[in-house]
Amino acid sequence: MKCKLPLYMLLASMLCGAAVSCNSDNDDVEDSTEEVQITTSLAIRSFALTANDNVLANLDSVFFTIDLDNAVVYNADSLPKGTKINKLVADISLPTVTEATITFTGEDGEIKTINYLVSTSDTIDFSHNDVKLHLVDYNGVNTRDYALKVNVHTLVADSLYWDKASMRPLPTSLSNPTEQHTVQFGSKVLCFTRSASGACVASTTNPGAESWSNSPCNLPASLLINSITAGENALFAVNSQGHLLTSTDEGVNWSDLSVSMNHILGAYGSTILGVRKGTDGVYYHTTYPASTEYAVDADFPVAGTSQAVVYSNKWSPDKMLMIVGGAKSSGTLTGATWAYDGNSWGCLSPDGIPALEGVCLVPYYSYKVSSQWVASEVSTLVAIGGRNAAGTTNPYVYISLNRGLNWVKADNCMQLPDYLAPVAYAQSVVHSVTLSRSAASGVWRDMPVNGLPAWYRGSQSRAVASIESWDCPYVYLFGGETDLNGLSAKVWRGYINRMTFKPIQ
Repeated sequence: MKCKLPLYMLLASMLCGAAVSCNSDNDDVEDSTEEVQITTSLAIRSFALTANDNVLANLDSVFFTIDLDNAVVYNADSLPKGTKINKLVADISLPTVTEATITFTGEDGEIKTINYLVSTSDTIDFSHNDVKLHLVDYNGVNTRDYALKVNVHTLVADSLYWDKASMRPLPTSLSNPTEQHTVQFGSKVLCFTRSASGACVASTTNPGAESWSNSPCNLPASLLINSITAGENALFAVNSQGHLLTSTDEGVNWSDLSVSMNHILGAYGSTILGVRKGTDGVYYHTTYPASTEYAVDADFPVAGTSQAVVYSNKWSPDKMLMIVGGAKSSGTLTGATWAYDGNSWGCLSPDGIPALEGVCLVPYYSYKVSSQWVASEVSTLVAIGGRNAAGTTNPYVYISLNRGLNWVKADNCMQLPDYLAPVAYAQSVVHSVTLSRSAASGVWRDMPVNGLPAWYRGSQSRAVASIESWDCPYVYLFGGETDLNGLSAKVWRGYINRMTFKPIQ
């Protein structure tokens, strides 16, 4: 009968043999094993900040990375700009140690010391970036020093706003343009300008480029420059006589299509949507190529609408085209949001924004942040500027997080800064570029920032790897009409600051 050793005895024998074999072959193994024991006995188990709503909501949910290799504890995603970190309480889970001493520079410039084993609720001043935690292990022999860092953004991070906007002159060869209109035509951006001396069209594939290609263009005197619209394969516009015009050479030359149309609402695929005023004084929905016409609703805008935004949604297989604001056939202004689904128009929101004409409608993004500091990107419609019935330019920005069904006045950090005069009949272009760092250069000029919004709740990132380049969508605001100075001959560039920060994933 064979004798069978218990499994734990076999494992013990194998481990002993392995230890003897390793010790005989490598005298340094014992030292390596001891180093592992030292590191383990002095390893910080967890680090957090104690909740304090007077400092920041959900402060205790901020995630901290514990880098045992480099003995550094830090929050990979910085706290929002302006967060006060001079009186924070740390919640640190430690192994069994005989000493845990925290040192830092206090507000008076003197070095402060806290015995963390005795005083776990004392406040720490992290603002000097010199907080150290000194640990002595359970046997009183081995020590280790950790750097404790609480990082704070130097810029406001989340939501869409113009905190760090840049400005450049309109791309034009005209010395004193009095009119402008910009459209995105395929991969190109075309900026039309006109003055008493003539007209030109500037083109580029990157609206952030310092130089554009400029060409003289033959804009008919009667062509309404704000009506220029990009279709799939051509440009369209209307003139003051109510005729539809087109250009197939990027706006250099124009021809009359002998089609009646008084106002262009937008391009839906290859179809140009518009309205025309009949000889009976009634406004009709019309299209090019032609389709069945029908009278517009009394509340539908027939002039002064925003640039159209086309988008897809999960409730319909067809794309939607949306416009905001404008003037009704009665002459009164509206703040309603209307959408076209490929067959008919419907009112999404009868009074979402104030009654305005010439609103700039921007399809962009914002961030919603949970109480657990998790930020989620949200498609956001942004309504900028416009003119009210009194002829005054609207200074406020409105946003919709649900495709125009509801609108709210944006928080302060999303409002136009003081140095950007409110405008009507401006146009926007959203263009993504690849960044490796955040900087403005050349013709772009950096501007100061607005303050932190009252609703701010921060965001959280779990750092596992670094990214060397990333996409950032810039929104460019072209021209527009101011109350006092006529045309604003400028291009403003805005973005979400968080999108310019080097991401952590």
